[in-house]
Amino acid sequence: MANRKTTRPISVAGVCDVLDQLAPLRLAQSWDNVGLLAGHRGRAVRRILVCIDLMPAVVSEAIKRRCDMIVAYHPPIFRPITRLVRPSDGMEAQIVRCLSRGIAVYSPHTALDAAAGGTNDVLASLCGATQQTPLEPSDGDPSIGMGRIGELPANTTLQSLARALKRRTKARCVSIVGDRVRVVRRAIVVVGAAGDLPFKLELGKHDVIVTGEMRHHDALRVQRVGCSA
Repeated sequence: MANRKTTRPISVAGVCDVLDQLAPLRLAQSWDNVGLLAGHRGRAVRRILVCIDLMPAVVSEAIKRRCDMIVAYHPPIFRPITRLVRPSDGMEAQIVRCLSRGIAVYSPHTALDAAAGGTNDVLASLCGATQQTPLEPSDGDPSIGMGRIGELPANTTLQSLARALKRRTKARCVSIVGDRVRVVRRAIVVVGAAGDLPFKLELGKHDVIVTGEMRHHDALRVQRVGCSA
């Protein structure tokens, strides 16, 4: 009978090392809370569940599927936790559930946003943007950083861009600010909440801000500046 080679499972620490290569934690914003947030570094990992937010249903699925680790894009531990108890309607209850089942929790968040091939690059590519450059380059490397600026295909209108993004992202709805038939030539892409970041540029009527969410007052600011979103 032939000998079977057994592959030793990777550890939590090993997974963290791989994730740090894909989205270096040094690229994260200073206010963010990224990396391994809960769990034992030495525990073996055979199954990983990837999600956006660590909701109760996500933890239930991870338990059902016998996952050893959850990679949640948004950090479930963001502000200081003063208690770790169950039952509770707070995020701490989900962390307790994970720890009690030996499930590690990791978050890349803004490190993944800034990384090459990360969330901003993906969204910019879905816009059809070319000649992409970071909106806010990281120190020491002008090719990576927060946000992306890219040139859009000729004759792209605000309406056609919105429809294309809705289709490509499979979003249920999209919101626009500006004249829907206006031609937009440059995309300023910021995943999540753009905040003030796009407004650091000199924006014109052929610019469009593409972002996950925008505050009411920022939408009014877009109208005053004369660009689109």
